[in-house]
Amino acid sequence: VSIGIAGVGASIANATANGSATANSQGNFSGGNNLNVKAMGDNKARAQADGAAAGVVSVNVPIANAETSPTLTAQLGGTVNVQGAIDVAAESQGEAKTDAIGIAIGLAGIGAMFTESTMSPTLVAAVTGGTITASSVSVRTVHNFGNGKKSESKTIAATGGVIGVSVNDA
Repeated sequence: VSIGIAGVGASIANATANGSATANSQGNFSGGNNLNVKAMGDNKARAQADGAAAGVVSVNVPIANAETSPTLTAQLGGTVNVQGAIDVAAESQGEAKTDAIGIAIGLAGIGAMFTESTMSPTLVAAVTGGTITASSVSVRTVHNFGNGKKSESKTIAATGGVIGVSVNDA
């Protein structure tokens, strides 16, 4: 909160959820029914920037950034002999959410709110070589499949005065 003849306020919030997971099977397997090699991750980033300014001239600029960028790797190699199925998977879930709320009140009130939410996972699922014997082999990558999670940005601005200017970018 900024108050004065000239009230100027800025609020900056950054949230990052990265991380990594690796499932790597490189060897000799014989027997057994099924083989699963999975790397799984669930990343969430949330940033909120709020601000208020009041004065003859007031300026308020909240900025919020949220980013999720995990790296998930699932690999299978070597000699594998199973009677059932083989599943090699990198499975990612994630959310990135930002909110910016700003109020500028004065003879001239100026507010600018900026938000950005980004999800950019790096997913690798691979059979790297060798001899594989199984009834079926699936190699897959999945991000936010059927879970309703998303990237979301929201801004709310209010200005009051003889001259009021608001700029929202989400």
